[in-house]
Amino acid sequence: REESLVVHLRARTARAGQRGPARLVTLSKGRLARNFMVSQKGVDLIVRARRAKSDSNGDPPLKVDDIFVEPAWREFEVRFSPELIEIFIDGEPRYRDKQETSPFALWNPTYTLAFGDEVDGARGWEGELEDVVFRVGTREWRPFEDPSTLDVPDRFVHVPEHARRLLRFNSSWFVIVAGAHAFAFGVLGALLWLARARGERRPSALLVGALCLSLGVLLQLGKLFFRTRHPELILALPDGIGGLIGALIAARLARPAVPDPPQLHASDSLPA
Repeated sequence: REESLVVHLRARTARAGQRGPARLVTLSKGRLARNFMVSQKGVDLIVRARRAKSDSNGDPPLKVDDIFVEPAWREFEVRFSPELIEIFIDGEPRYRDKQETSPFALWNPTYTLAFGDEVDGARGWEGELEDVVFRVGTREWRPFEDPSTLDVPDRFVHVPEHARRLLRFNSSWFVIVAGAHAFAFGVLGALLWLARARGERRPSALLVGALCLSLGVLLQLGKLFFRTRHPELILALPDGIGGLIGALIAARLARPAVPDPPQLHASDSLPA
């Protein structure tokens, strides 16, 4: 009602490469609907705010580059008013966004405040927060000084950011990536079939395809042990299909030619 909000906090990231964007603080309903958020994406500070020229998620965001390059304490302040949204870093103004109309008219008062993650999870931030202050007009609220006002879980399970992508489907570049997987495992399937075909018993193309599918699953699961990799379990499917097709092609090309049956000529007739 006072159409005035200042969000102040000090933060120190534990890792410059955090994606997500990873939430420091958010007032939202979930990952796709918010009033505002302050977050880290890589080395950049990302502020989303619902306003006249944004969608319900606060996109396009307000961005300040190269803020989280190293794990040092930084002071952030975001000021919301009917005319401006301003971002201050260590007391210095770094971003100013003029408003066509008051953003507060678009905000939902039922949304939930959360620190260090999205209200429904999956956007966890790794770092330290302190000196969190909310100012509305002349009033202040310091939530960390009164933990009883916060819902702090007794325990939680941390799922690494890249592991949460295991079951995702990323439509961008999927056809190209899936095609590359299918081609690579097609070659592998053909080689596996030829290696097994040295004996008298011809190998099963279905077995080779199943083996390539299993290898594809292991490949994606193996990426979980490398923070910079992005596993997608669905990519094991073109691995198996490619292996099956490669084995079928190898079987077709390796099939021996059937000789023509001997022809009987008049001079070759048997005596009576």
